[in-house]
Amino acid sequence: CEQFLCIGDFSGADNHLDVVMNNVTIDTYEKAEGDQYSGIILCDDRIATSEEDFIAKNPFSKITIYLNNCKAGGVDLTAENFKMGTGGADQLLYVYCAKARKTYSYAEYKTLFPTVYVNGQLVE
Repeated sequence: CEQFLCIGDFSGADNHLDVVMNNVTIDTYEKAEGDQYSGIILCDDRIATSEEDFIAKNPFSKITIYLNNCKAGGVDLTAENFKMGTGGADQLLYVYCAKARKTYSYAEYKTLFPTVYVNGQLVE
């Protein structure tokens, strides 16, 4: 399998979303060195007309993900090991804009990512 969860923006609606996963074990997922599409969660924008439009709309900033007692690939998830937007095999969540054909770096575009809590701790 690729990602366990895909959160897609196909409507452009200005909605808030809370995703709660408790006691979930994900055995397999896309995990390849140097693969920008690695991870258990994909945030996939299909409505923005360009990168500038995607950044302006910022559709995933109103999403909060809560992971409690979850494992991925045999590893207990923690706020420390839950990596976002690294572009490599260590990332567990990535953001993609279809029209821009681009994945985004958390270090450069932190505000484009959802808020994530693992076992009650904010992922930063």
